[in-house]
Amino acid sequence: MKKIYLAGPDVFRHDALAHGRQLVNILKSRGYIGLFPLDNLIPEAQDPAETARSIFQANRQMIDDADAVLANLSPFRGPSADCGTVWECGYAHAQKKPVIGYRSALTRTYKDAVLSQQGQDELLVEDFGLWDNLMLVYGIDQVSSSLEEALGHLADLVLPSKS
Repeated sequence: MKKIYLAGPDVFRHDALAHGRQLVNILKSRGYIGLFPLDNLIPEAQDPAETARSIFQANRQMIDDADAVLANLSPFRGPSADCGTVWECGYAHAQKKPVIGYRSALTRTYKDAVLSQQGQDELLVEDFGLWDNLMLVYGIDQVSSSLEEALGHLADLVLPSKS
């Protein structure tokens, strides 16, 4: 079975473990193995930076082991996708793995999202009419406005293998 890494800020939800199980089960019902970051067993370290390094290494290994990435690219704590998720997408893209995203707001432009935030500065905002920064938009193989639609694109790009 093909392995799919589940990227996104879903790990910060209050119900993250239950939500992760739900995503893994959805993928399983479609013939995939879902790799959810919170499934990693991270040894507790006294130093928070060492714990963070262990999380990074474990998640990177999951992406290395995956055949594709399915990413929640919904705006997270700002006008853009979660920066950790964006890194994971770029890392997978560099390995030439399919990266399929879904996002709650595809109709709002990145410029409108940035300008709606408080505390504007004097810097220019890119204005290409895209749903996020152009480097993310063109680094994703396919993006959808729902998880269900993204799963359809996943099937197009990553055919399920026989068990």
